[in-house]
Formats: sequence, structure tokens, C-alpha cells
Amino acid sequence: MRTILGIRFRRTTRRAVTAAGLVAVVLGALFVAASPASAAPIGQQACNFGGYLWHTTSYNECILIGGYSDGDWDVHVGLDINVPPDYAQQAILNCPANFSAELWGSDTRNTPGFQSGPPPGDDDFLTYLPISPGWPRLGANGLGIEFDKRVNWRVLNEDDGTDEVYVVVKFNDCTTDFNPVRLRTNEIVHNF
Repeated sequence: MRTILGIRFRRTTRRAVTAAGLVAVVLGALFVAASPASAAPIGQQACNFGGYLWHTTSYNECILIGGYSDGDWDVHVGLDINVPPDYAQQAILNCPANFSAELWGSDTRNTPGFQSGPPPGDDDFLTYLPISPGWPRLGANGLGIEFDKRVNWRVLNEDDGTDEVYVVVKFNDCTTDFNPVRLRTNEIVHNF
């Protein structure tokens, strides 16, 4: 007897395969429906996922703002690029990568993910986020990097009323002409 996502299967039959396929379709639809959401409240991690340059690789990029104290907020961004380690070493780290992360105030509500150029002129540059100590890291599943900065609420207060902030992570990849590669996080929405 097998259990997949709470569904018990006694033997592999056409009905079981159909049920497993149905579960996969439902989960896939939930994932697709959930991924375009481009806003998250304070204290909740907002992640976006996507294909990285070719269909067999991907990335996962998350932003989290929380830890309010004495007028300051902790801003954290993590990026995992799921590529073969040798590719990550040769094409990104040895390129050189020149990783950077920029915090922006959104006025245009662009879609998260790969960006074809810098943020639109209506969006406001707020500050840079430094690379966290010990990052980037190369592992069996690819390359990861994190950025952290304690930011005053006045920096995050980019609009009158509700504020929408996001981060653009930039780096070089020597296998593409789109340098720097720009990945935009989802937005964090709050009245700072």
C-alpha cells in the first residue's frame, strides 16, 4: 500500500494512475495559480519560481521583511539557481558573477521573474542590500546566495499610504547575452 499526498493506493492500476495524475494536475494548477501572486504582507516570505535559461534548470527567489525594532526592518533575500554545479562554477562564479541586490519601491506593478532591463523609471531605487556573510555557496543542486540589510522605515516608506517594495538581484552568466541577468522578487506590501 502506498500513500501519496494523503491518497492511499493498494496497487498500481489504471484507476490509481489516473488518481495520481489527477493529483498532479490539481497540484500543478494550484502551483500555477499561486505563482503569479505578486504581493505578500510583512513577516511572510514571498517567493517566485521559474525556469533558468533552459527548460531543465530553474531558480527560486524569496524576499522577507520582518523583525521590526526601533524604527528599522530586516530585509532578507535568497536566490537559489538550480543548475549543475560545474555550470554554476564556470558560467556564473568564474564569469565573474558580480552579484548585487537593489531594493526598489514599486509604482508599475511589473511581473516578478526575469527582467529584460532595469526597473521602469516610475519605480524608486531605495537602497542596496549587501551579500550575507558566507555567501554565495555552491552545492550539489547549484548555487545559492543571500542578501541582508537592516533598513529604516523611512527608506521603505516609498508611497503615501500602502507601500510596495521588491528586490532585483543582478549577476553575470557568461553563457547568455542578457548580462547582467536580472531577477525581480515578488512585492512586499505594507504601510511603513
